Amino acid sequence: MENTTKAFKVLCQKYGLKSQDIVSMSNKTFDKPEELVEQEALLVRVLAMATGEKYAKVIGEYFDFIKHPHIAVTENMIFENFTLIKVQEKWQSSVDLCNGFRLSVVGGKYYGSTPKTVIKDPKDYSDFEFAILGKVRFVDLSMVNPEMEKEDDKQIASYVTLSDIVKHANKFISIIDSGEEVQYA
Repeated sequence: MENTTKAFKVLCQKYGLKSQDIVSMSNKTFDKPEELVEQEALLVRVLAMATGEKYAKVIGEYFDFIKHPHIAVTENMIFENFTLIKVQEKWQSSVDLCNGFRLSVVGGKYYGSTPKTVIKDPKDYSDFEFAILGKVRFVDLSMVNPEMEKEDDKQIASYVTLSDIVKHANKFISIIDSGEEVQYA
């Protein structure tokens, strides 16, 4: 069962589990089926047991992923989601990426944006602050931007153009699609 598919790895990421842990649990508990499809179904069943989710829900998500690849982020998606939050003196956009991960883009008085003030239209910012968030933790942004390796704070990037944010978000989606494990800050 070492040859798990991308869909299974992505599904494990969604539930915050490592695919190799589920494979190991499956190998210790069940006999290995002959066919790859049966192996995958068994792994998805073990994943459902490990998360407490219903098998039908998890297997449905597994097949949904196979049928529907993730959608790339665009600048328009970010602009369509901007909301003015007056109390915090900021514009904020939140875009669902995939598997429960979310892109947060902010511009405002106390944030790493240019200008450092609240303006009438978020399209007038030249730079923003952004982060990619999991269900409970920030993603290590050095996964999508190697320049972040030297930074102490790898969870929030400041003074980044919107086109670079889109590039980093789409790189993150491709990392998820490849089944690579997500690194957290």
